[in-house]
Amino acid sequence: DLQGANLFLGAVMDQLDTGAIALDADGIVQAVNRPVCDYFSMDGDPHGRPLVELLESYGLDAIGGAALAVAEDDDTGYLDVEVGGHRFRVTSQTLTGEGGVAFGRVIFFREISHEPLRRRFDDVLGALVRRDGELRPLLEQSRDQLAELSGSAVDSGIPSAGMAELRERISRTRTAIDNWLDVDENMARVDFPDAQLLQDRMRIAAGRWPLREELPQRVRELARRVEDYYESGEKTKQSVL
Repeated sequence: DLQGANLFLGAVMDQLDTGAIALDADGIVQAVNRPVCDYFSMDGDPHGRPLVELLESYGLDAIGGAALAVAEDDDTGYLDVEVGGHRFRVTSQTLTGEGGVAFGRVIFFREISHEPLRRRFDDVLGALVRRDGELRPLLEQSRDQLAELSGSAVDSGIPSAGMAELRERISRTRTAIDNWLDVDENMARVDFPDAQLLQDRMRIAAGRWPLREELPQRVRELARRVEDYYESGEKTKQSVL
């Protein structure tokens, strides 16, 4: 039964997208999940070794120091450490049993190399959402910025869940912008574009845009114009964006 329980808990830990090392009250490693082994290229059996000794044996002195600091000082919420081109946020959680007695601790290692790129991505989205006036030039500029961000994410070569999610969000946003620009171009330059196709493209763009409740003002106006054209078959050949 104990072996079965350990196998079950180990399988659950391996499904986390965050690295985790479980320690007993004496700081001895009791469990290490797969993300930790992948992040730090660990092989062999880490069980039964002191945490810092284990990490230092793999040349991870900086990680070991950060893990020890967050484990020993509850006022230290987290520490960020760079190792081999990756950036990790190290946090700690006390394990308590009945009566609130601590019997161990889990050290978490979250890969955050994507965060500087994510902040730039958020800045691009924020500028579009806040835009009051003419939107087309900013959309075209944002499309170029997103292409650059996508290239940086790919070139990083970091296979973390955070980086993969960021690449997906960038791709979806570029699809939304491309559709908005093309629909606006059709509304302004084509006499009788396919109204159903324009509606479909606006729906696709809305589904790809990552801020569902925060569309740019002129995009909302473009959607209304397309809907009116679909209903009436009439439109003015003017750009909305």
